[in-house]
Amino acid sequence: MALVAGAMVAWDSCGCQGYCELLWFEDSDRAELIRTGPPELRYRPGRHYRERGELTEWRAGDGAALVLASEDVRWGRFMY
Repeated sequence: MALVAGAMVAWDSCGCQGYCELLWFEDSDRAELIRTGPPELRYRPGRHYRERGELTEWRAGDGAALVLASEDVRWGRFMY
């Protein structure tokens, strides 16, 4: 899993792909996300961009990873 390997985590709660800003999590938050187990990708019809929460992994040229949670994702106490 990318989080265990040190990936950064961010949440795009509205699904705008960062236009409205992303919520970035600290290393200590990432550890709690790992402890809580896999996220729940939820379904909410009628959203503007997508109708279902999703996770995507992004990689920088230097190999650094980002896990981006978009829209309706429930993960620990951080995303709902």
